[in-house]
Amino acid sequence: MLELLGRLSLFLGGRYDWWQSRDGEVYDSNYLTSPTHYPTKTDGVFCPKAGLVLDIGRGYSLRSSIGRAFRAPSLIELYGTWYYYGSTWASNPELGPEDVLSLEVGMDKVFERGNIRFTFYYNKIYDCIQSVLVPEKSDPANWIYYYEYRNIAEASTKGVELSGELKLTEYLSIFSNYTYNLSKIDKYPTNPEYVGNKLARTPNHQVSWGFTFSHPKLFTAKVIGHYRGRSYDYITNTPETVLDAYTVCDVTVSRDITKYLKASLRARNIFDTETKDFYRYCQSPGAQIMFNVSYKF
Repeated sequence: MLELLGRLSLFLGGRYDWWQSRDGEVYDSNYLTSPTHYPTKTDGVFCPKAGLVLDIGRGYSLRSSIGRAFRAPSLIELYGTWYYYGSTWASNPELGPEDVLSLEVGMDKVFERGNIRFTFYYNKIYDCIQSVLVPEKSDPANWIYYYEYRNIAEASTKGVELSGELKLTEYLSIFSNYTYNLSKIDKYPTNPEYVGNKLARTPNHQVSWGFTFSHPKLFTAKVIGHYRGRSYDYITNTPETVLDAYTVCDVTVSRDITKYLKASLRARNIFDTETKDFYRYCQSPGAQIMFNVSYKF
């Protein structure tokens, strides 16, 4: 951090992202073919980031930042082909990483019992990874579809985020976050009909809210509600690929047993709400309960 003009501060940072996949293999059990082996893939990139923060007094501050981000394709995207009722969701071992230019501007307000944050963001995504319908391998008349992960040319997301936290008592606080997001395919030379469509699984509206109770001699409990708005499962944006909106609630309770030993209980989706936020044929796992004990040295 560098102080430039009294209340104006400059933040500089960066990281180097490196990834490698090896021993890649795809085997199609439908055709009983021999497994296909793929060579090791390696890539890396330096991701710089710079930001400015201006303290304008009375708890208000303005901030802006610009940076580069990098996302390597996941193992599922590279090698995880699977089938369902005659349709195929194919991996793509030839995928390259995504490269993202990120811009943010915002305002913060800090007061005695909490804070409020407002952010406008814009992300330009190059070589964006999306699951794409391949017409030449599909037969819609017989409900047979073939989807494959591909690097589409360019896409973008932009939106606003509003968040806040308020401390009600010494041990109890409430919080909330709202995001309005717009996504768009900007360039796609091989499928120009998709230009202007929304990216897959990027809803316009997302909301989270809840409260935290934390007492050092008792326990810490957090209750969080999540609302995820309507979106599309694929960049075709057709009616049959719509993912409906849903709301779920999670609860986490934890306690320090000793200085080094901690136990926690987490209940996800406690009302057993049906959710679909990936492939439209996949059912959610429903309510889940997990118990965890951790020890730190």
